[in-house]
Amino acid sequence: MRKAIGLLCLAGLLLAMCGCKKDGSNNSSSTNAVTGKWLTTKERTRVYSTAGALLKDSTHIFANDIISNAWFETYNKNGTGAVITIQGDTSLTYTYDISGSTLTIYEFGDHGEPKVSKVISVNGSTMELETSYTSTPSSGWGLDPGTTYNFVEDDYYTRQ
Repeated sequence: MRKAIGLLCLAGLLLAMCGCKKDGSNNSSSTNAVTGKWLTTKERTRVYSTAGALLKDSTHIFANDIISNAWFETYNKNGTGAVITIQGDTSLTYTYDISGSTLTIYEFGDHGEPKVSKVISVNGSTMELETSYTSTPSSGWGLDPGTTYNFVEDDYYTRQ
């Protein structure tokens, strides 16, 4: 009888251990994938009306004559990072968090809304981030600067 109870307890313990779900909150592999220094190579911006109509689709490839408009983004293992101009000036420092395919950036000193991007792809040499937001356009876009539009921005990077 003791053997049967012992086997029953052992079976119950094994069943309980196998039935436990792994905690999905460990994002170390996602964090490690973006860790490093990244150079922007291309930026695509799409502007939509609030009704969803595409109004503007603009792509900048940062090479040759407009390489001076490119920037670096760094993501350190400790959750801090920076945006650095191509000339080497730090223009923004931040902390970041990554959960699954969502990258959230919190600017130092800015207690407003964080920047939330979707990691479209990342590997050892390239990364693509997509950010959606609402804003008024800069002058020169050919759009009403007093109207709020929906923007979708895709940034493409190469690891440095």
